[in-house]
Amino acid sequence: MEELWIPPGFTFTPDDPTVIDYLKKKVDGVSNPHADLILEENIYAIPPWDLRKDVKYPLRGDCAIFYYALAERKGGKSQRLQRTVGDAGHWHMTGKRMDIVHGGSVIGYKTALKFHLTGSGKGVPSDWLMTEFRLNYEPNECQVRTTLINN
Repeated sequence: MEELWIPPGFTFTPDDPTVIDYLKKKVDGVSNPHADLILEENIYAIPPWDLRKDVKYPLRGDCAIFYYALAERKGGKSQRLQRTVGDAGHWHMTGKRMDIVHGGSVIGYKTALKFHLTGSGKGVPSDWLMTEFRLNYEPNECQVRTTLINN
């Protein structure tokens, strides 16, 4: 795997409005200055511990990784999202959806999720966390989301 060249001391830590801006550019097909730092992956089909394998830059400790992913709805016209990851488990919402406001307008939303391993009832909570970001509009049926995965 070819690693990206990143200057010493560089840290990719965008604030919430910047993440939403990157996501909007992605959806609108506009180029992004840090396109190589945000990967495209179906994070809802791969257990979180297998996602780090495709990262092209050095990871340190509990480094966060950003992904673009399409969020699919559960069956037909359901408003619920498909967050089950094969037989490994599922992403479970841990709090309320929060508005991301910029310039007095809600430009997007973020939701905190925790990965639950397959088990009895609602599963067994793991240490894997994700923050899911989405735009304040739906350009098409499948919403592209930017996610931040942390362990």
